[in-house]
Amino acid sequence: MTKHIALAALLALAVAAPAAADSGGVITPQNSPSATAPLHQKRLSAVERQRQRLDHPKTTVAPNSDLDVKITFDQVLRSCCAPANLVVSGTMKNVTDRPIDYVKVYLTFEDHDGQVVYAEGVYNKKAISLEDDAMAEKIYNEKPHFVPIPPGGSDEFTVSALMPWVPPYSKIELISVPTQGESALRVGSR
Repeated sequence: MTKHIALAALLALAVAAPAAADSGGVITPQNSPSATAPLHQKRLSAVERQRQRLDHPKTTVAPNSDLDVKITFDQVLRSCCAPANLVVSGTMKNVTDRPIDYVKVYLTFEDHDGQVVYAEGVYNKKAISLEDDAMAEKIYNEKPHFVPIPPGGSDEFTVSALMPWVPPYSKIELISVPTQGESALRVGSR
């Protein structure tokens, strides 16, 4: 008889375990309003709550009369093996009647008072080698260079920030600084 009771208890656990797993480990009483909602809606709402808790204010673009800048990707990437990383990508179009040599794009984090508390910057993709130092020059066997963006021409950018390095902030802004006819600031040993 004890074998039958043990078998019945085991079967009851086997039936209850998938139900508990589907509901995130919480068994909902059958007469509650959330018990009547489809299971995928419960999961989506839990995912949405998690996203709201971990997400960031969307990046805004600072106006620039020389460039039409559009953000195409704005997301905090998370991994089990690396710190959270905000990645912002987009396109820029030269709306002037002259070429632009290169563009420095800054991702700025501002506090409630509008003060910049952290910033990361990169060059547009056609000028990304301007970031290279002496070691990179040696590895790639080329000098830093840029390809000008002609009038009406476009280019792309991707800038990222490791979120653990960023102090508390309330706003993220993307600032683009186009340059024409000037040499880029050098990094490294130059």
